[in-house]
Amino acid sequence: VASDLCEVCAAMKLPIGIMAFKGMRSQMKGMKHLLEKYPQCTWIFDHFGFCAGKFAGNGSVNDEWIWKDFMELCKDHKTQVYVKLSAWFRNANKNESDGHLEYDHLVEKIKDLKSNLGENRLLFGSDFPFVLELKDDYAVSYRNHIELVRSILQKAECNLEIVMNSNARNLFFD
Repeated sequence: VASDLCEVCAAMKLPIGIMAFKGMRSQMKGMKHLLEKYPQCTWIFDHFGFCAGKFAGNGSVNDEWIWKDFMELCKDHKTQVYVKLSAWFRNANKNESDGHLEYDHLVEKIKDLKSNLGENRLLFGSDFPFVLELKDDYAVSYRNHIELVRSILQKAECNLEIVMNSNARNLFFD
């Protein structure tokens, strides 16, 4: 199935979205194989690749190994890969003492992505409407969420226009 999808998307010049809900640990080997077998395909890894935060979803836990492996995949395939900076709440770390979500570690993750892919390969993802369902300081409103995203991107020294606008426009409409 994956091979057929890759061939069709390559022929139609359509990007392939990857949403590894169970985390990249179980998907990494297969993803490396597909990126190597289909260099003509463009890939978008949603939610920081599901490996920027402590928890990968479905109870699985990330560690620095999976992030380093993902960075290697990005670096080795930088002309094929985009990473959508989305699901900030899934990639946040939970404060052990008060349960609040912490986002500061994402500054370094974004800097890693910039270093390995380039800023022109980072895409903003809105997380709407799911971000409004959270009981978090930044999810009180969509405006608060956007302020959080802008703040972190600025700390990571990103150009907001490029990451939040022109990269997606260039990918999908050029």
